[in-house]
Amino acid sequence: PSPGKVEVDLWNNALANYSLGIMELGEASGQAQLPLSISEPATVKLRFTVNKPSDVNSPLYAELSGRVHALIYLNGRLIGRYYPRGSQSRFYLPEPYLTGENELTIMATPAEEGATLNVAIRPYMLTKIIQLRP
Repeated sequence: PSPGKVEVDLWNNALANYSLGIMELGEASGQAQLPLSISEPATVKLRFTVNKPSDVNSPLYAELSGRVHALIYLNGRLIGRYYPRGSQSRFYLPEPYLTGENELTIMATPAEEGATLNVAIRPYMLTKIIQLRP
């Protein structure tokens, strides 16, 4: 894939295609590569679509790492807070909040000089939906 674009394949089907951009003071500064260098408060927007087969159930999560403090929003709804200390680095992406085009917004503040931020969207698990017939 090209820089800033990632594809995740599940059973030979694209689960999520996403591109990453950084917003600075409300203006897009273009595409970025991971990990991001965060030297001042920034808003990071990750736009993605979810395409999966109808017979596959795969709840998604966003995983963050890096030396930043962050608020995480999915399509405008707060889903969590990230701190570099502590145990939570995975944030469930509630299926009712997912639409055709999705936007994960991360409002990040560096916790130290030279801070970086890494973001990944992954499935918790993969299950195949089957019908039982008597």
